[in-house]
Amino acid sequence: SGQTGSLAITANGGGLITYQWQKYGSKKRTWMDVEGATVSTFEVSAMGSSDEGTYRCAVSNGPSTKISKSAKLSMYVPPTFQTHPRDYKMMEFSKLTLKIKASGTPSLAYQWQKLGTDGVTWADVSRANKSELSFSKLYKVHAGNYRVVATNAGGTTTSNEAELVVYYAPRI
Repeated sequence: SGQTGSLAITANGGGLITYQWQKYGSKKRTWMDVEGATVSTFEVSAMGSSDEGTYRCAVSNGPSTKISKSAKLSMYVPPTFQTHPRDYKMMEFSKLTLKIKASGTPSLAYQWQKLGTDGVTWADVSRANKSELSFSKLYKVHAGNYRVVATNAGGTTTSNEAELVVYYAPRI
């Protein structure tokens, strides 16, 4: 998103070869010429969602025209968080789910992490790879700071930290 995207074609033949890139309009179900796209490389300087789509190139040498196979031009949208995990103060043995909401293209992979006792190192939480981190029963050991890392081909983004405080009864 926001970076250069391009498609290129190589053609040969007799005479002067001309190019016309076309984009498929799914609403009208027709191919439409892309204005100004008349060279062998079709380039978009700052990719946006309106630039995504299926393209092809009409190559002509005057007496004949050939149409290339179509190609899809799409972009990666790095992960962004709409909501971050929030802090909780819960009683031991309670049920809790930490949640986030994130978006990006292609779809995101998640990994929840917990801050280590050294206060510096983050460790992956085992089998915690969804947008929610659920505890069916909280224990003292679950107390700490949590965050989630969202990743896709567009990049990696880390959520804000959430502090989980677990109150527990004294043990004798």
